[in-house]
Amino acid sequence: MNTFCRISLRWLLVIVLALFASASAQDSSARLPVPDEAARKEALGLMREVFKDDLRSIKREDRQAVARKMLEQSSDSANAPAMRYVLLTESASHASAAGDADTALQAVGQLAAQFDADLTPMRINTLDALAKSVTTAESLMAVTEAYLSAADEGIEREDFRVAAKAANAAEGCAVKARDTGLAAKAKEKIAEVQKAVTAFAALSAARKKLQINPDDPQANLAVGRYECFTRNHWDTGLGMLAKSSDDTLKAQAQQELAKPTNPGDQARLGDGWMEWGDKEKSLAARSQAWERADSWYSRALTQLGGMEKSLLEKKIQTAKARRLKQQVASMKVGSVFGNYLGMKFAYIPAGQFIMGSRSAEPGRNDRETDHPVKITYPYLIGVTEVTQKQWHAVIGNQVSPYMQGDDLPMWISDFDNAMEFCRKLGEKEGLKYRLPTEAEWEYACRAGTQTAYNLGDGEKALAAAGWYLKNSEGKTHPVAKKMPNAFGLYDMHGNAWELCSDWFGDYPKDPVVDPKGPATGDKRVWRGGSYNCGPERCGSALGTPLPSGVNGCRIVLELPE
Repeated sequence: MNTFCRISLRWLLVIVLALFASASAQDSSARLPVPDEAARKEALGLMREVFKDDLRSIKREDRQAVARKMLEQSSDSANAPAMRYVLLTESASHASAAGDADTALQAVGQLAAQFDADLTPMRINTLDALAKSVTTAESLMAVTEAYLSAADEGIEREDFRVAAKAANAAEGCAVKARDTGLAAKAKEKIAEVQKAVTAFAALSAARKKLQINPDDPQANLAVGRYECFTRNHWDTGLGMLAKSSDDTLKAQAQQELAKPTNPGDQARLGDGWMEWGDKEKSLAARSQAWERADSWYSRALTQLGGMEKSLLEKKIQTAKARRLKQQVASMKVGSVFGNYLGMKFAYIPAGQFIMGSRSAEPGRNDRETDHPVKITYPYLIGVTEVTQKQWHAVIGNQVSPYMQGDDLPMWISDFDNAMEFCRKLGEKEGLKYRLPTEAEWEYACRAGTQTAYNLGDGEKALAAAGWYLKNSEGKTHPVAKKMPNAFGLYDMHGNAWELCSDWFGDYPKDPVVDPKGPATGDKRVWRGGSYNCGPERCGSALGTPLPSGVNGCRIVLELPE
């Protein structure tokens, strides 16, 4: 059986979009650099020798088979980065040529997740091949949506050639699918690209004006807004806003450049950004203004006490809640929110899945009766388990009783212990954190799959996704060192058991909506397995009231209503 699961085209497109989005949201240091040319050449030669017999055939079905073999081999952690890179690129190439969409998409998605590289050309080429090979209306609609997403990313990166190509391709797919609504949406995207090109040209013209006349008010406004509210380059943009033609922005920028140290002046500066953001039409600029207000409020807070401090804390909470609510409104699969500690939370969309394991799945117990579950709301869940460094920043220097290290999972003693962390973290930020329900945990873990592990069936899939008995060397490991799932979540299998909010109990047999588990019980549910667990204890479906190994948690950030 292949390491990576065969799943629906729509979910495959979600996977690729999620991996590209989560990769772009990560610090590039979290991914490997592209191996140098000499290493790639050496790996390519070795790979071609190994696959020599397979590569002789030009039959479509044989090219599909070799592409899948290469994808499967890439998940072997014994392979050096250069070999993994070559296997994934060659897999995507052969699969695209053979019209094997799911293999090509998974190969490109794994490249995005593992390597710090511009894979846009490969992604577009894969979608182009897919657009030619799929035939059903549903598949064409899914490809259209993927092209539209690529166009959005092209606009954001100011790569208008890619944005225009993707938008036009989206229109072609939508017409072929005979979906008038999507075709209209694609036409709007084409117009949006053209508008962005015009705006960028005007920005370029403003920059040229500043080279001739550095004090030009209109040019300073155009470039200053762009630097502050689009690129978040305040050090560059503030000086321009201070010379701009917008009186409000000009006053705000001049106050900032004065570098106020009095807490009253700092708080008033925060009020100014908050009020400006409330009136701003651009969502991106509004969010940046609220974030700027938050930063000035935080500076003032360190010098205040009593009622003044309490009032300012409420303002900070309001700014954070507004920013989060606005961000969530525009989030999609692959979007990531970061809190003040640098903890990252992935956006999980509302949806349906089959909870529980298949009847023939290894390690299945009587409790895991599969049943349909519908989750009616989106939520944000930790990209990783809570680390010891994050725990210490909130709770204090509480030493983990097993295996100490900043980036190792924090050992959690029980439900109350975990909820105390959530409560204190929320107090510091004015947001609300909690443990996930068991259904939320499994839905996030599966990310569209119905296999034993979120990268497929078999131990190769488990070894690619997490640390367990056979590859952990008897210890936990720093988080986010294995492959993420389609939602961009790391270590859902192994490393440390993860606590859920549900009481342990039997599953219902009928379909359920937003389940929260039994009303009462003796013990809570733990999910995902640990570094010392065998494969049968690390699956997507297994829950236990008695974990063995390191007990940790992954938390949910509740969305403001």
